[in-house]
Amino acid sequence: MKTERRKNPRFECPPSRDFLMEADGSHASAMMENFSRSGLGLESLKPLEDGAEYKFKIRLSEQAQDHALVPCEVRIVWVNAKDNQQGYVCGAQITHMAPSDKTDILDILYEDWKRKAVSV
Repeated sequence: MKTERRKNPRFECPPSRDFLMEADGSHASAMMENFSRSGLGLESLKPLEDGAEYKFKIRLSEQAQDHALVPCEVRIVWVNAKDNQQGYVCGAQITHMAPSDKTDILDILYEDWKRKAVSV
């Protein structure tokens, strides 16, 4: 049995939610798959460099009235090629993000989870 090493639980980002991440000063982009207070999971068509640090801007949603961009700095801690598919999955540690932005994202994901739990 695999032991969970994360300090904080990860919350899944539903496919209907557009969490696109674009890196400053490079062509790296990724979709956020999950999120926690200390890290996040990413999916990318191009490999992100293991150990590299990126400054991302997270676009919370196409539907958002203000098209809010949330700044986030991360360090990539692992990268794996997707099985039988194009692309890569990555784990990243958040090195800098405003606490209020983390709370906003967690609130959005909690509301998504609550809607899904009620509809089941």
